[in-house]
Parts: sequence; C-alpha cells; structure tokens
Amino acid sequence: MPKIKHCTESMNDAPNEKNTKQTKCRRARDNAFLFLESVSIRGCNRIVKAQNRFIRHMWIWFLIITSLFLCVSVSRLISEYLNYSVNIQTYVHMDAPANFPAITFCNHQPFSEHAYKLWRLGEVISPTQFNRVLRQAADRQANVTHDTMGGLSPEVAHFAFVFDSVKLYYQNLNWPYQTGLGHQRNESIYMCLFRHLGGRLSIGGSGCHDSMIRVTLRSHPHHFNCHTVSIDPQYGKQVQEVGLIIWLGPQENYDEMHRQAFLLDLFDQAYGLRVAIHEPEQLANLDSHGIQIEPGRMNELNFEVVRNVHMKTPKNPCITKPESKYQDLDSTYDYEFELCLNTLVQTEVVRTCQCLYAYLPRIAVPNKTLPYCGRFLTEAGQQLMQMPKVLQRMRCASDVISQSAHLKKLYETEGLCLRRCESVDYVSTVSVTTWRSTQWQLHWSQETAAALDVMDTAPLFSYFRTNNLSSVLGHYDTQSESPTGKYGFSDRYTYVLVKRKSNDTTVKAENLVLTFNALVSRIGGLCSLYIGMTFAVVIELIEFVYIALCQGRFEHSKPKTGVTPKQPRENIGNNI
Repeated sequence: MPKIKHCTESMNDAPNEKNTKQTKCRRARDNAFLFLESVSIRGCNRIVKAQNRFIRHMWIWFLIITSLFLCVSVSRLISEYLNYSVNIQTYVHMDAPANFPAITFCNHQPFSEHAYKLWRLGEVISPTQFNRVLRQAADRQANVTHDTMGGLSPEVAHFAFVFDSVKLYYQNLNWPYQTGLGHQRNESIYMCLFRHLGGRLSIGGSGCHDSMIRVTLRSHPHHFNCHTVSIDPQYGKQVQEVGLIIWLGPQENYDEMHRQAFLLDLFDQAYGLRVAIHEPEQLANLDSHGIQIEPGRMNELNFEVVRNVHMKTPKNPCITKPESKYQDLDSTYDYEFELCLNTLVQTEVVRTCQCLYAYLPRIAVPNKTLPYCGRFLTEAGQQLMQMPKVLQRMRCASDVISQSAHLKKLYETEGLCLRRCESVDYVSTVSVTTWRSTQWQLHWSQETAAALDVMDTAPLFSYFRTNNLSSVLGHYDTQSESPTGKYGFSDRYTYVLVKRKSNDTTVKAENLVLTFNALVSRIGGLCSLYIGMTFAVVIELIEFVYIALCQGRFEHSKPKTGVTPKQPRENIGNNI
C-alpha cells in the first residue's frame, strides 16, 4: 500500500508543476500586454490593439528603430557634454580699473661702470680674459688633435665659438658677482614720474625711492641685472601712468680692452632695453612678453587690461587664489602656471644632471656642489675643468630640456601644476617719438624731486629765487651727468612711459557650450521627437510594478477550488 500511495502522489505533482509553469507564463504575458497598453510611449498600445500580425510587426519595428536612434543620439549628446567644450564671452566692465602692472626692464648692455672697476682690480675675470682662456684652450686642443683649416674637432669648436658668449660668461662667475657687474637701481633709474587719477603728478629722483614704489632686482643670464618697478596695491588702481628715464650704461668705447669677447653674440647684441609689463609679484617672461625699447626716444606703452576667467571643469581643472611661492635665486614670486611647470623641469634637471639650468627658475643658489650646467671654469676662474665631465653635464641638461614639452604635459595631467581660474593680461601697443626735453627742465625736476624726498629746503629756495633757470647750463657737465644736451635727448638714456588706455577692464569669461540644464532639455526633446516619452513614464513604471505585484499576491493567496477559465486576450484591457 505505501508504494501505491507514492506513485499516486508523483502522478498528481506532475500536473501541478505544469499548471504552475503555465500560470507563470500567462502572468508574464498578461503583464507585458498590461504594460504595453498602459504606457504612454508612442506605438506601444498599437502593438496590443493591432488588428493583424502585419500591423503589429510594423509597430514593433518602428519602436525598435526609433529606440535605437534615440540611444545613439542621447549617447552622442552625453559624450559632447563630457567634453566640457567652452566658448568665450567677452564684455567690458566700465570704470573698473585693475591694479597697475609691474614693469620689468633689462639693459641690452649688461655691464655697469662698477664692472670695469672690478675687472681692473682683478676681482672678477673680465670678458677679455674669459675669451683668452677659451682661445688658448682651443689652440692647445687643435695642436693635440692636429686640426687644420680643413676641419676642427668638436672640442676646439666649443672652446673657440660655442663657449664664448655672455650667457656662459654669466654661468662661470661665482655668485653673487653677477649682480655686482650689472646695473644698480640708483644708476639705472635717473628719474621717475607717476600720474594719478585726477591728474596729480609725483616725481622721483635717482633710484625712484618712494613709499608707494617697490623696485626689485632680478638676475638674468643675458642681461645680468633686471629691475622690476611695481606699485603698492593700496595705490595700484589710482595710478594712470608711470614714466621712467633710464640710463643705458657707459658709452660703447668705454674701456674696450676689458670687453673683447663674445664673438658670435654679434647677432644678439642690441642697444636699448627689453621691457615687459605683467602682473605684480610675478616673474616676467621676457622671451614671450618682452618689448624692445629704442634709446634716445620717448617710448610710450599704452595698455588695456584683460581679465581671463577660466571655467573649472573635470577635464580642465584650475586653481583659485593659489598661495604657493616659487624661488628664483634669492627672490620669491607668486604662483603662475608656466612658472610652476618650469620649476618642476628645473627640479628634474637638478635630479638627473646635478646642475642648474640658467634659463629656468633657479631653485637654489649655484655653488661648488650644484653649479650651472654651463660651468666649465674652476672656482678660481682661470682654468678649465675636465672637459668630458663638463660636456656630459651639458648633454644631460640638453636631453632633459628637449623633453620639456612632454614633461610639462605630464605635470599638468597629474595635477602638479594647474592654470589659475582668474588671470590678468596687459595687452599693450608701442609708439615711439622724439622726446622734446631740455636740460634745464630735467635738472630742476631732479633737484626739486630729490629735495622733497629728503625734505631739504635749500634746493627749493634756489629754484624759487633763480631768475634765469637755464643759467645752470653754463657750469653743468652735459656729457657725463645729464641725459640731454641743451635741446636734445642723449642716446645713452631712454624714456619709457607706461599708461592706461582707459579705466575699463575687458573680461573674457569661459562658459560651457552645453550645460547640464541644456543637456536635459535636449534629451527631453529627442525623447519626445522619437518615441513621445516624457517623465510620466517613470510614474507609469512605478504604477505597473505596483499593480503587477498586487495582482500576483492576490492570485497566490486565492484558494484553488477549481480551474479558472481562460480569458480571451481581447478582454485583458477591460479587466484591468
């Protein structure tokens, strides 16, 4: 009897499993038809209500094709949004002056009169001695290698021509003799003037010493001493123009016996100044922003202020109000994107080659253990180092610098250096003319300005009581003291006038081409165009899930008293 009972139960379970599968299939089919009939997507209810198979298949293919087009279009829109493309909107802030720019000027004639004194005393190797050491080394090397006029060995060519330049002369001096050979503040700046908002004029004497002025020194491998004139931020927006009368150094024939060197610098030599205007407290890029200034002329630089506002995006991040400082020898400067990159490249040169590259920010003061990469003279300055080691160091530095573009891109990608979210450019135009100055005007301007600086009344009373102001010309040495003759400006001086075009500030702000709101709007338009889908579909999905779950629970809890007759498909919609 137990065996018969077991067989009977197995036979009863088989139909139950079959009925369960049929019930699940019927429920899934009914739910699918329920969803298609109730959803607001264009074409879904037509699939359910189609009168024949052809029309039903036509609507199915319509829904498939339009959905594919919609997916492709939406993916392209999202890809465009993730590119974070920007356009630049330009507008003008009226009467919103920015701080007056800093002015960096470098003399093309790098050596001051004090340099000749040091050379005469033998404290520093002179260019003539420097050239002689190189020519003697080239001669010795040529004798050793038996070079002829038919060709020179690379070592001889380096000694005779490549090493004989003012930039390598700079690198072979012991620090800080470079600053001692260059022009000093008091001798370079003969006179300065400042015109404030409202027309008020201030005049300063030699060196331009004033509480609102800051003059800093920068050592440069080509110009030796450069000077940066900046305005105190408290007065930066009030200053309208700055004028500088600058001495260009000794005459060309001054003590020539000490300057017989730098043969191939012939094509780089100039007479005058190289001037750059830039944001205060930043290191001027003389190569890209420098302007040539003529001697003996009035050189007017009119500038307009352009403020650049960069959009901060994941693809192109930027930094807001950076506080990092960067070093160049014993001077510190504010953060700037290019300065940050160049400093990291210099760090790589120091790490790889154990030397300083002179044309990048010097992160340390050169010394015996960390010399310039172009250093080939001993500390005494009269003998050459071992040339294989010198040439190896130069090649190493050259290899690193040749990869600087790749290194800078890598540093930017890794986020070590980021662009500033806001920066200021000073777009300038230059005009040159003859300056109609007279000697007696310059003399009395300087005398009175110097007297006001030190509160000395004697020169002022002399100016007040002199009947003939030009009488000073009779006992004034015009050749050595004055920047001008009686009615002509001397070529040993130049006049640089930097002035605003207006008090307006041009703003160039980046804006996203496709914002998030525009992305949502365009996706909504595509959904409506292709399949007529709106956000109501979300509610319809929630409604469908709720009804399907509730209906499933009801059927599961319903007592199985008999077999429910199968409903026709046409009446599904009426039973919802």
